[in-house]
Amino acid sequence: IINFNNDFFSWISAVLPEELKAVYKDVKQKPKKDDIGGFIHIEFHSDENEAENFEDFNLLQIKETIAELQEDSFDLKDIAILCRNNKNASLIASDLLENGINVVSSESLLLGNSAKVRFLIAVVKVLLKPADLISKTEMITFLTHSGYIDGDVHNSLIRFGLFKNAEKKINFFEELSQHKIELKRSYLLNLQIYDLFEELIRIFGFNNEVDPYIQFFLDAILSDSGSKNLELSELPDWWEDKKEKLSIIVPEGINAVQVMTIHKSKGLQFPVVIYPFAAEKHRKTNDKLWIDFEDEEVPKLKAAIVNTNRSLEETKYASLYSDEEEKSLLDLINLLYVVMTRPAERLYIFAAQPPKKHTPVQSIPKLFKDYLIAKDLWQEEKNVFTFGVKTEKGFITKENLLKYELAGFISNPWRNRMLLSLRAPEYWDIEEPVGKQHWGNLIHLILSMIKIPEDAEHVIEKLFLDGIIDESEKIEIGEKIKKFLLNPEVGKYFKKGLTIKTEPEILLPSGKTYRPDRLIFDGESATVIDFKTGKPEPGHKEQVMNYKKIIRQMNYLNIVGVLLYLNEEKPVVIVD
Repeated sequence: IINFNNDFFSWISAVLPEELKAVYKDVKQKPKKDDIGGFIHIEFHSDENEAENFEDFNLLQIKETIAELQEDSFDLKDIAILCRNNKNASLIASDLLENGINVVSSESLLLGNSAKVRFLIAVVKVLLKPADLISKTEMITFLTHSGYIDGDVHNSLIRFGLFKNAEKKINFFEELSQHKIELKRSYLLNLQIYDLFEELIRIFGFNNEVDPYIQFFLDAILSDSGSKNLELSELPDWWEDKKEKLSIIVPEGINAVQVMTIHKSKGLQFPVVIYPFAAEKHRKTNDKLWIDFEDEEVPKLKAAIVNTNRSLEETKYASLYSDEEEKSLLDLINLLYVVMTRPAERLYIFAAQPPKKHTPVQSIPKLFKDYLIAKDLWQEEKNVFTFGVKTEKGFITKENLLKYELAGFISNPWRNRMLLSLRAPEYWDIEEPVGKQHWGNLIHLILSMIKIPEDAEHVIEKLFLDGIIDESEKIEIGEKIKKFLLNPEVGKYFKKGLTIKTEPEILLPSGKTYRPDRLIFDGESATVIDFKTGKPEPGHKEQVMNYKKIIRQMNYLNIVGVLLYLNEEKPVVIVD
């Protein structure tokens, strides 16, 4: 490896512009006398293989190379994969983890790099705010790419009405159900935050395989929803704060491949280095340049900022452009130097196809091709070039680490096994706790939680999830409440836009308190309502009349008293 690098960078020094030749002219390392072996593998992606794109090519070569290295007695911890950016590092780390290969990486194991985690967050955002077009688009894009929805992304977005010029309004959740994706918004929003994510994981089948990103995400949700009282409404802000901080935690001493950026690898050395996605081109370091400006027509303008492009070559600022070009070329070569001087035993480079025709734009694939041409080694039909000899790793030491691998992701809805009554005392007969539910108190509880008819389904679902009612009661009560609220005479007391207080506690000067079921305010007018589940009785009107007297003491001039009977054919009785 040392001999190859010395030869390669000596050649680079000779072909660099005159001003840069000195940088790598005498940069040579001396191998130790007892150093033997050393192997370099340079492989170019073939454009002829249409079935395999550059990304797939790199991911496949990395896995095959790791398998080959393990056969030659190298441990996973001997291998470092160096990437130009975090995007590639994340892609590689995710792919290796999905294939059961341990990975250590500070940049690439961030939970925010997981497409599934980001998708789950998008789903919750849509549940919270159904008008959130960005999160809807993220959802549909993921579902299409993942095969949950057939077709391409563009047509899927049209189908779900996610373009401004959509011909008709689409019910997003109903459209999802057409694709066998059932998201019952009312049900899901009534779940505790951890239970909600577990339910979504089951709905989309993410529990069919072990995904460390999802498991560590659930751990973070469980931790913060318990210790920091994280509420569902706070989740979007929580995620914005945490997505660049939360990561998969890898135990110390684990035998794992290291994935990092080239920048982070400076000063480090590894037995084996893999450099994938080697396609970097000579790019300008700065898109803009400040220049000293002297022009008689604008004497007060002493400096200006200009675009860094070839048009500067025809001006008096040509030297500035030339300097910038040389700096960016040097950055490219410095990057390559860092990569190629990290390995001690083996170096694998997976590069893009070099240009077939001459181009003035320099790139890493072109540098390697030009070097191979200079050494009379280049062959157009050949993609793999190797140097040196493969040797097995010597003096192998392997720690006997206790290792436990999850065979599957275990996730079951606990409500199928357990039913908890969290608010039962509110409607049980307290004198007989094991007796029958008190129907009247239960109906009062439900109606006290409903301000408009649309609330009914949400309220009943919540009581079911809290264990207050069972499945059969949920259906029976739902039908009864729905019929009650659909009555036009009843419905006018549940309209949108009303100023409503449910079960307000009124404190009298004597210290006595009263609590009518419902108060509706409109300026100096007030309507007091009491709900009844039994047959009409004289005492009912007396109770409402007493409420009217109390509210009159609060300086309301026009007060209407109303009795609403849930089980009567004529449910509305005005109390004069």
